[in-house]
Amino acid sequence: MALRLKSRFRGQQSALALKAAIFGVFLILVNLGGFGPIPILFFIVCAAILYCAPLSNSLAYLPSFGAIVLLSILLSFKMSRDWRLAAAAFVSIILFYCLLGLKNFFFVYRQRGHYLMQLLIFYGIFLAFFLSDRSMYFFWKLGAIFLSTFLLTNEFFKIIPPQGQDRGTVIVKARIAAGVLAFIISESVFAISFMPLNFVNSANLAFLLFFALSDIIRRYLENNISKRSILANATIFVLVAILIFFASSWSI
Repeated sequence: MALRLKSRFRGQQSALALKAAIFGVFLILVNLGGFGPIPILFFIVCAAILYCAPLSNSLAYLPSFGAIVLLSILLSFKMSRDWRLAAAAFVSIILFYCLLGLKNFFFVYRQRGHYLMQLLIFYGIFLAFFLSDRSMYFFWKLGAIFLSTFLLTNEFFKIIPPQGQDRGTVIVKARIAAGVLAFIISESVFAISFMPLNFVNSANLAFLLFFALSDIIRRYLENNISKRSILANATIFVLVAILIFFASSWSI
């Protein structure tokens, strides 16, 4: 029995790894195709087929799937030279593997895995935003930050255990929390855009704020929030923010 379960575990692990590797290959083909509409469409269709087989839980993680696909294309386009393309493809493969693992109940600590996946997605989103030319379609891009933050955090907050609350109440709270967080993050990204920081430090600062706020909201929804946890998050945010500012070149 133990050998059978071990064999099944390894088989599922291999299947997920193979799907993630195929996802990465198709992403590189998009780059070789010059990021034309046909290669991009082909990549999206193939990614959807890999994701939707089997169909179970496909809707539950749909925002993460959409974010990973679009983020993979954007980062590959922005880093379409030498080792940076390989790095973007590798991160995309890891994200897609995590997504498939969550969708197919492969991970034991699914909530932790989901949260770590979302943190990585958001860091990629902030990098893509600050790498882009913000003189064009700035408010459209800012709107995309708001929408992606709302959809992704709503997806995550909904899976938090009810802790004695009605499931419907938790879902409503999750939507409200996701909306508040999306508003704060989009406004913060707007403000960071006018700071004399390079794209890496700008992304780091936005990510730091997202991490601190999302952790506080997560603890609140879990009924596990305390003054100590709020103080710890605030302290980490201030200290790391100071390091980011000191590491930046300020000029008028």
